[in-house]
Amino acid sequence: MLISGLVKMVSEDFVRTEFAPWETQNPMPWFEKLPDNVSWHICGTLNPKAGTYNSKAEVIAVFGELMSKVAGPPACKITNVLPSGDSAVVEMFFHAIAKNGWHFDQELCWVCKYEAGLCVSVRLYVDSAAEVKLFEEN
Repeated sequence: MLISGLVKMVSEDFVRTEFAPWETQNPMPWFEKLPDNVSWHICGTLNPKAGTYNSKAEVIAVFGELMSKVAGPPACKITNVLPSGDSAVVEMFFHAIAKNGWHFDQELCWVCKYEAGLCVSVRLYVDSAAEVKLFEEN
């Protein structure tokens, strides 16, 4: 975000506070803060959900599809936050039990861009093979 021609830097504390709902097993408050026109890209070539989503509604729908494949809420842990200017890289460990009993574990990497205190874009790097297995077997 620009303030008097300067890029407003995001801090590690700010990003950790924003991502705190992920560590409560109820990440919906994080999603609710997204702007309606968020740009969200899930990386991967085989991942059934890879692609670009251009609205909060689309992002929440994709997350809902993922959650429909697991038996309960995810357990997440933010393992690293690397802020840089108006962006931050967030590393997260994600654990859920699939409906078939398989442990769906992910080491996620989020590259988030912020404007006026809102996360306006995300590039999400995931384990595509694990997502394929989750969607095919559950």
